[in-house]
Amino acid sequence: FTGNPEGREFFDNCWIEGTVDFIFGPATVWFRQCHLHALSDGYYTAASTPEGRYGYIFDACTFTASEGIGKLWLGRPWRPYAQVILKDCLIDAPVDPQGWNDWGDPANHRTARFWEYSCSGKKGDVVQKTLQRPRAQDNKGQGIHTSCRHMGILPLTCPSFANNC
Repeated sequence: FTGNPEGREFFDNCWIEGTVDFIFGPATVWFRQCHLHALSDGYYTAASTPEGRYGYIFDACTFTASEGIGKLWLGRPWRPYAQVILKDCLIDAPVDPQGWNDWGDPANHRTARFWEYSCSGKKGDVVQKTLQRPRAQDNKGQGIHTSCRHMGILPLTCPSFANNC
């Protein structure tokens, strides 16, 4: 649970596993080279990003699932302004072709922001995007910033070895 709306968190090279919505909350969080493992059908994320905040950024992460898992989504918006970015991730799990779920509220299509850029694996870059605004273009990630400095994480939690700091 990333529970502080003003919080800024950095996870590097972590193993994170759980069931439904196992990464959720309002904080600004950068996950770098983490492994996310689903133990059941459901959703990896349920961001509740406050309006004007960055939400979750998954940079060079791996998404997997236990054997026998039938259907997963990368995430759904817990609140209207949820934001999740996947950049250079390996998606090696049975993720629904739509990738993202609107949590049964079509209004989320106007406010929630879910992007994928340069992902690969079983799912790769989604062709049909359900909650994406604007679309991440293949311009070397222009407009997608995954640096600690840009997210306001410096100086305490950004390690000196992070490439983009």
